Amino acid sequence: MVMNKGRKTNGPTLRVGVIGCGYWGSKHVRVLSSIPGVEVSLIDRDQRRREELEAAYPIDQSVSELDDVIGDLDAAVIATPPSGHYPLAKACLGAGVHTMVEKPLTTNVADARELIAMAEADGLVLMVGHTFEFNPAVWALAEAIRKPEFGRVRYVDSSRLNLGLYQPDVDVLWDLAPHDISILNHVLGSRPTSVSSWPMNLMSDKADVAYLGLRYDDIDVGACIHVSWLDPMKVRKTTVIGENAMAVYDDVNAEERLRIYNKGVEPLEHPAQGASVPLTYRNGDIISPFIDFKEPLGLELGHFVECIRTGEKPTVDGHSGLEVVSVLCAAERAIETGGWVTVDYGDDAVIDLRGPAKLAQASDRLVHIDVAAEDQSRVLGDISNALSTAGFMSSTLEPNCSTFENPDGERVALYLDGASIGQLPASAGARRSAVASLTSGLQGDGAAVVAGFLRESGYESAVDTEGGLLLAADGLPTVRLTSVQNRQLVKETPHGA
Repeated sequence: MVMNKGRKTNGPTLRVGVIGCGYWGSKHVRVLSSIPGVEVSLIDRDQRRREELEAAYPIDQSVSELDDVIGDLDAAVIATPPSGHYPLAKACLGAGVHTMVEKPLTTNVADARELIAMAEADGLVLMVGHTFEFNPAVWALAEAIRKPEFGRVRYVDSSRLNLGLYQPDVDVLWDLAPHDISILNHVLGSRPTSVSSWPMNLMSDKADVAYLGLRYDDIDVGACIHVSWLDPMKVRKTTVIGENAMAVYDDVNAEERLRIYNKGVEPLEHPAQGASVPLTYRNGDIISPFIDFKEPLGLELGHFVECIRTGEKPTVDGHSGLEVVSVLCAAERAIETGGWVTVDYGDDAVIDLRGPAKLAQASDRLVHIDVAAEDQSRVLGDISNALSTAGFMSSTLEPNCSTFENPDGERVALYLDGASIGQLPASAGARRSAVASLTSGLQGDGAAVVAGFLRESGYESAVDTEGGLLLAADGLPTVRLTSVQNRQLVKETPHGA
């Protein structure tokens, strides 16, 4: 039986099937059964597992095969070994079932792209189980390293170690590294440009210890991830080194999951002649901020259910899963070549601005918005309000990018902070107060389009001597718009005449 697309999702009861009821799947059952208005079905060939969960939680249906219940489901959570993720997710999406897939989304890029296309074609929620992106301590880490006093991030080190659990169908990189890659992407507001990898097969035919090197070229950050199934201690730690401070997120330390260290090294202004290390050490306070901690899995599944009921786009959607899969596939190629490999994300739609090649593709659709740092929030708010008035909806909200789309598929992407958008041409400037806008699918020049949005909020504009477009008005910030090509812009008036 194949259900109709979107059936029941607006009703009072949401029927969610958990596919795979082992160690992690049983946790999904526990949390889902506690969410009001959710009925849980079990799908697992191990009858003993199902019976144990039936005795512990209110279960609607319990079957051994997905086909026995798929016609009754509104949504599914796939918590099987990774080799089963793609075929099960494809079956669910094909039956009109909203789907959440545990990490990794798939074991290759092509399958991930197919699932994303299926979900988007039928308006279904496709979410990936990057649970740590729902961890309040990770949120606190991201907030801490973005504060001006932390300084620019220079390096990140992440370790995820334990004795087991060995997996039957993937190595330690595919099993553990997705967590750390997603954490790094989240807190840095970026994604790796290139990767290297060094695995070791010590106790099995699969790598059980591995190191992964990552380069985030757009923000000039290097990172190293160490994962292991063969370590005597459980370690879940991420260290971020900034220009002015350092932060350590330790998920094993329930009392102090995050510490901020006001310490570092600085070059001496007048080093002694012949000094072997012309540096000085700085030690200051150690702060452990209060974190209102809630179970990440509960927040994640609550978000999944809410997205189904409201039509909201998940913060960790299929594209997030594809990014992690792309990094892991690049890591496999790096192992084969023994060097660094560029990550191929297969970008389309809104152009990714990270790197000079993509900037060249953007052409004059990329607009540099130069505004004083203290006025940035107000200007972005004015543009966002004008977009909303024009019928645009916010389709994404990431740490460094907000994307708006209207029903016709036209898009405007606002990339915040010049440090987050790669190597802007010198003519466009590179101040940290910079913003960039990429207009996609809109008619006319990008700078003129952005100027039109600002005029809706009362700004007036005129061409300046350097070929840019100046906007200002009494009581409003001064803004300068420049296309990447910095070509001469037609003079605009407040009324567009």
